[in-house]
Amino acid sequence: MKKEVSKNKGMGDYGKNAVAGIVVTALIGIIIGVLMIALARTDIIVKVLHVTMIVVGVVTVAVNIPGIITGAMNTGEKEGVLTLVWSVIGVLFGILLIINQGPVISAMVALYLLIMPVVRLITAVDRKAQLRAELPRLILGLVIAILFPGTLADGAIAVLCWILRIAGIVLTLLSVVYAVVGCILLKKAEKEAAKPRPNVIYADTTGDGKIDTVLFDDDRDGTVDRETPYEK
Repeated sequence: MKKEVSKNKGMGDYGKNAVAGIVVTALIGIIIGVLMIALARTDIIVKVLHVTMIVVGVVTVAVNIPGIITGAMNTGEKEGVLTLVWSVIGVLFGILLIINQGPVISAMVALYLLIMPVVRLITAVDRKAQLRAELPRLILGLVIAILFPGTLADGAIAVLCWILRIAGIVLTLLSVVYAVVGCILLKKAEKEAAKPRPNVIYADTTGDGKIDTVLFDDDRDGTVDRETPYEK
């Protein structure tokens, strides 16, 4: 009784696809890294921040609309009136931020978004639930306070430029290393997979009709190189 294991021809299409995947991933990383380096300029960052402020203004309007609805439905209660007033102010500030992204408006919106949640937390009965509700506004306020364009943000913009440059360089280098190391490891795996496997012979050496020995032809030259007892 004989079972011959054919010679492995390598990783074939899998190896080619894996190489293509590594190369594409590395190229994407390199492109993103180069873009980060190229965009790390003060004028570009300022433009991006202006666009970010417009988006934040839209989000500020959006997160306050539910408050207007809730407050309008509960004007008979003090908390409902406060919610309505604060939400209307929030919508107005959001609209101002969409129209004008200057430092004064940005600072006013940031202060509003940071102070309003604190006031609501102080007056809330369930402060834990209120904190979860106010968290988006707090985050928006912090984002605006840190990133709003103007003289006070010059230092932050310079730091951001350096962060982008460093991150771009690191990402580009890591992508190159990933491509080189990935291809080397894949090549080694392909060579390992391409090594010939031995012929395996299941033998009945006692003549009792039962397999009792496994014979191996490691170099596939037709002669037995080693043998082991057969185990079920």
